[in-house]
Amino acid sequence: MNPLIQNRRSFLAHAGIGIGSTALASMLGSSAQAASAWPASLHADASIRPKAKRVIFLCMAGGPSHLETLDYKPKLKEMD
Repeated sequence: MNPLIQNRRSFLAHAGIGIGSTALASMLGSSAQAASAWPASLHADASIRPKAKRVIFLCMAGGPSHLETLDYKPKLKEMD
């Protein structure tokens, strides 16, 4: 079998192994070890209040293509 050509079954098998190993690494990680990785300087400024009151998160997945939103301007052709 050519290693560059995959079928659906082999793709799902390899993807499952990758996702499983990522989940295992996440579960084995200790929060105590992660907390000690932060520098002490980040905790020193804990008295400073954040200024942001609201956050707008835009997920632009699935929008129209840039080719579909092209607005043809005939005046630009004349200026060329």
